[in-house]
Amino acid sequence: MKFGKSYESKKYLFLLVFTIGTAMLLMSGCGLISEFSAEARKEKEILGDAKGFNPRVEEIEMTLQNSGYPVGKVDGIFDRDERKAIVAFQKTCKLPSTGYIGEATYSKLGVYAIELSRKKQALSLSAQKIKEIQAALRKAGLDPGAITGGMNEKTKKAIITFQKSKGLTGDGVVGAKTWAELKKYLP
Repeated sequence: MKFGKSYESKKYLFLLVFTIGTAMLLMSGCGLISEFSAEARKEKEILGDAKGFNPRVEEIEMTLQNSGYPVGKVDGIFDRDERKAIVAFQKTCKLPSTGYIGEATYSKLGVYAIELSRKKQALSLSAQKIKEIQAALRKAGLDPGAITGGMNEKTKKAIITFQKSKGLTGDGVVGAKTWAELKKYLP
């Protein structure tokens, strides 16, 4: 085929360049094309706009980072490192490895975030605070075990029983609502 200045040859050249360019964008994972995928649309529904800083993205980055999935810089902006971390997380959790935050991934990340929060809280309770919790549980008629200032299985079970008796979520974590109820049993 000979390319001259005719309209048909220019049209053919344009279509050829457009097709090759589109194929290259698709293969490179360019955001311009991937924005229109179903996964990207679902992610936008869940997180809102993630083109600039997004506090939900920052939470996801922190959860991934703290769970052992490196994201590079925690800055509230999705980039290639976050996408790789999301794929690794999805593979570990046996979820479809899309690199996008769909409902299942978001839900699973939420569970991880709650677990991380509980671990941090358990580590942050001082021995004195745990003694107060144990004393309050005992005065409430429960058996937290010996009042040692250490969080043990008996104390955790007593906390769960106490929470349920007060209409709270029985998770064994002494948050603000549980502490407010427990304080009523302290002098």
